[in-house]
Amino acid sequence: MTRLIFDVDFSDTTCVKAYRKSKVLDIMNRISTSSSIYKTELVVEVGRRGLKIVEVPVEVKDDRPSREVLRKKIQRKLKDLLSARLDRLSLFVGIPFF
Repeated sequence: MTRLIFDVDFSDTTCVKAYRKSKVLDIMNRISTSSSIYKTELVVEVGRRGLKIVEVPVEVKDDRPSREVLRKKIQRKLKDLLSARLDRLSLFVGIPFF
């Protein structure tokens, strides 16, 4: 879904990440969001600025029970992704959509 909405080449925006602090600190400080997709917005912006993104397969085992019903989580994430995309479009065209 993230690939479609943001037109990016990477596949995972929510799993384990490692950054070079000197490269992303400015980007981190510029993302003003309290949504559930901060990590997604960060990775998208890193990619847009042409910084190198390397995806390394890892296996994560998490036995904790979910704190949220999956359907509701998907709805919330999709709403946040579309909202972030509209925010980017409004900056591009210079007019707010909301």
